[in-house]
Amino acid sequence: RLAAPARRDIACFLEPCFFDEQVFESILHLADSFPDRIVYVNVKSNRKVGEYGRMLKDLLSHGRPNLVEHTGRSYDLMFQCSYVVANGSTLGLEAIQFGRAGFQLDFDKRWKRLYYRDFPELCVSNVQQLIERIRRLDSGEAYPRRNLHQVIDLSGRVIWDVIRQDMGLRAHAPDLLMHLAFADREDSPLKFSPPAGDPLNV
Repeated sequence: RLAAPARRDIACFLEPCFFDEQVFESILHLADSFPDRIVYVNVKSNRKVGEYGRMLKDLLSHGRPNLVEHTGRSYDLMFQCSYVVANGSTLGLEAIQFGRAGFQLDFDKRWKRLYYRDFPELCVSNVQQLIERIRRLDSGEAYPRRNLHQVIDLSGRVIWDVIRQDMGLRAHAPDLLMHLAFADREDSPLKFSPPAGDPLNV
């Protein structure tokens, strides 16, 4: 499934943090800036409680037709989207390994030690920067995936097979999945699927 081009839709994997209001305002701005595609919001069910749950409900009640809550499996959502936005979740890294463009929201410097800051290509400090980067990628600019091989394995190996081999067991898959072997080849533009019939999935 990862070998197939993805739609230009945007997956947002959100976690409670101390700048939630800024994150939710940014998601609204993101949806307004890309009315031709779906902006999905995915929050773990055990996080949808208390004040955070109320803020999430308010976000989804703003009436943007292209702002949609996704309640299924996170990985199923990543199969659908070209862009992945997170605020601390490792899914922002896994997206890079999956051939997607991953971004981490680093909106507040009170977050004193954020590992992702060691890789500036991953972080955006405001929503306008995020929008501009998505637009450049839409236009064919390459996502700087090769710069990120130190933060996640981009060799194309299936990690479960690596573990199996370490245990002396036979690997199930070939050594490399070439469509995900990014470490030893030049960056290339994202592969987008052709527009679907639904205008939101252009």
